Amino acid sequence: MTVQFPDVLINEHPQLDMTSLYLYSVIRGDVYSNHGWGEPYKFSRQRKPPEKAVISSALWRGHIATFRLQSNGELILEEYRYPLSLQTAHVQTIRETLHGEFWMVMKPRFDGPRTYVPFRNGRISTDADQWVHELGGNSPQDSVLPGIDELNTSSVQRNRMIWSDPSVQCGKPVFAGTTVPVAALFDHLICGGGIHEFVHQFSTITEEHVVAVLKKAEYTLTRDA
Repeated sequence: MTVQFPDVLINEHPQLDMTSLYLYSVIRGDVYSNHGWGEPYKFSRQRKPPEKAVISSALWRGHIATFRLQSNGELILEEYRYPLSLQTAHVQTIRETLHGEFWMVMKPRFDGPRTYVPFRNGRISTDADQWVHELGGNSPQDSVLPGIDELNTSSVQRNRMIWSDPSVQCGKPVFAGTTVPVAALFDHLICGGGIHEFVHQFSTITEEHVVAVLKKAEYTLTRDA
């Protein structure tokens, strides 16, 4: 796919430096769904592109959105810019404040690993431990998770942490690319076992697999709390 232009993010937050990341989407829901693109955030104001807007291979959606991250942590969709030529563009002013739970999907480049930046109650989480990173990035943080599209497995469903197949364990959820039931992990933890012991017991499971599944479970249990 041709490299796509990112959206514009004007960062006014005093505690966050995002100069090395570019904004590619704003999504809701589970970041593990839809190949890592979740559900698109639905804005109350609809896009109204002009009839003569230019759509190119590097801008397939036909517009560039401008967002503003305010100092109080709120995110505002300021405008849509529709290119008409190399020098001119039609601007649709929006100025809509985003609400609820959602994520910014950031990348250092178009083909780079994704960083998911969470918003809770309409405000950005400044706790970097709550940010979700794809494996393969250069982040030094211990919270880096396996890439949604990059799990080290030959499974055709490698883009998921957990999957099920009627022919494997009678359809029970298993770790992606293995036959190990996810329930085995929780049974192991309930009985007092640790992650390292579990990984040693099942050679097809990595510690990254386990951490990712536990993070997913935590998110699923707490997102509606």
